[in-house]
Amino acid sequence: MNKYSYQPTAAGKVLEMALSGKYIASVLAACPSAGKSTIIIYALNEFFKKHPNKRVVISTHNQNILKAQMLETFSEPHVKPEFTFGEFGSGAMVEVGIPSNASKITSMDMLVVDEAHQYFWENMMDKIMKKYQPEYTILLTGSPSYFVKYNKAAGTRHKNFGIHFISAEELMGKEIFSGLDINIVNSDMTSLESTIEDTFNYAKKENCNLKKIMWACKNINQAKAIKYYLVKKYNLNVYISTSRNDSNNLEIKKFKSASEGVLLVVNKGILGFSDGTITCLIDYKMSKDLEVRYQLIARVLRKHPKNIRKNYISISCNSKYKKEYVTLSQTISLFDRDVFMNYTGKAPFNSLKAV
Repeated sequence: MNKYSYQPTAAGKVLEMALSGKYIASVLAACPSAGKSTIIIYALNEFFKKHPNKRVVISTHNQNILKAQMLETFSEPHVKPEFTFGEFGSGAMVEVGIPSNASKITSMDMLVVDEAHQYFWENMMDKIMKKYQPEYTILLTGSPSYFVKYNKAAGTRHKNFGIHFISAEELMGKEIFSGLDINIVNSDMTSLESTIEDTFNYAKKENCNLKKIMWACKNINQAKAIKYYLVKKYNLNVYISTSRNDSNNLEIKKFKSASEGVLLVVNKGILGFSDGTITCLIDYKMSKDLEVRYQLIARVLRKHPKNIRKNYISISCNSKYKKEYVTLSQTISLFDRDVFMNYTGKAPFNSLKAV
C-alpha cells in the first residue's frame, strides 16, 4: 500500500471545505513531514479541473527560503502540478511569494496561506484579503491551536474554520519519519563554553550522529559566540543564518548542500524548514511554548535518505531538569491525534475576533 495514500484524500477534503462556502477558511492541519506542499498540489490540480480560468496565490511565511522551498517542491514534485506556477507578478495560474511582496500579485480567486497560524491573523494578511477579496481560502499549518481555539469560542453560533487534521500518530509506522531519540543534557551551565562541552560529551557518550547539526540559539549574540567556539575548538564547518547576516539565505543553502557541518539559527530555519539530511538538532532556545518545541523537534523528524537514526538534544541544569522533562513530555503529547485536535496552547485571543 502507498504510504502517502492519505495525501489525495486530505486534498479532496480540504478543497471540498474551501469550495463549500460554509467556513471562514479551510484549514489543512498537518504535522510536519506530512507533505503539505504535495497535498496542496493535489488540491490545486482538482481545483483547476473545475475552475480552469481562476487564479491562485500562495503566500508562504515572510521568509524567502520558504518561498523558494515551495517553488522547489512544485518543480521537483512527488505529484505533477497540472498548472503553471511562478513568483508574484509572473501571471502564472499559481503565484507564490511572501506577504511583504504582495504588491506584485497579479490577481487572485483563491488564497493559500502557508504557516497560517503566524500570518493569517496579521494586519499584512488582512490588507491582502481586503484588497483582492479571494472567493476561496485554504490555510496550511502544523500548529493548529489558533484555529482550534477560535472554533471552540465560536461554537455553533458563528461561522468557524473547517479543519482537516493529520497527526504524527497517524503517520507512524508508514516509514515517513526517522527513528528519533529525545535527550536532555544536564549541565551546570557555568559558562557557554562548558555548556557546549557538556553537550558534545553527552552526545558522544550516547553515540549521537553529529555529522550534520542544526543548532537553535536564544539570540544572535549567542549564535556568534557558539560559532567562534566551534570553529576554534573543533575546527567545524559552521554556517550561521540570522536576520542580520543572511537575508538571502545563502548560509542555509550552503548548509543544505554540504555533507556535514553545523547550522546555527535563531528564528530563521525553524518554521517549515526542510532538510532530511540533518542528523541532530541541538536546542539552546529552550522555549516554554510547546508548539515552538514541537516545530524544533520536527526539523529532525523527516526521514534521512540513508535511514540514519536522529537525535534532538535540549540543555538543562539540576534545578530545572524536572521542568524540562515535563515540557518535553507535554510536547511529545502533541503527536497524539486527540491532543493535536484539541490543543489550544497560547493562541492569543480569548474571545471571537472578526475575520
